[in-house]
Amino acid sequence: MFHGRDVPGDFWSNIRLDNSAGAGGRGYAWRWPWSKQVSIHMGGEYSAGPLVGRSEAAATLAHELGHALDFRQNWFGTAVGALKDQTLYAFGVNVYNPSLNSAGSLSGFSVEGRATLYEWSYRTYYGIPGAGSNYPTAPADVQRLYGILYP
Repeated sequence: MFHGRDVPGDFWSNIRLDNSAGAGGRGYAWRWPWSKQVSIHMGGEYSAGPLVGRSEAAATLAHELGHALDFRQNWFGTAVGALKDQTLYAFGVNVYNPSLNSAGSLSGFSVEGRATLYEWSYRTYYGIPGAGSNYPTAPADVQRLYGILYP
């Protein structure tokens, strides 16, 4: 899933999943700056079996794992970016629908944009329908998505 990104060797052993939820009942990922452990709160979807592929819960997990990797690589930048994205979202900006043409590389996307790209990649690979006006459905759009995520 993270091909081309520098994944810390202990990344997978420091992921904690649970069924709690954030604002609005949504899932979220968080890491305290003094800890290597990233907590992923699945917002009630964990009981749906997120480790079993080809499901909505698995697509949500792919999104949250994108955040987990961001937190492990740059805690401060991810925390600030997440706060910015959630503030924009509260004012009606759909930060979960990134344009594949808006940035040349993965680092050019917002925190939620990057995580959504990982979710979309998972969805397109497993044939799980996605939402949003920018969701890649045409083969050229899917190739652009993969080109951004896996250069």
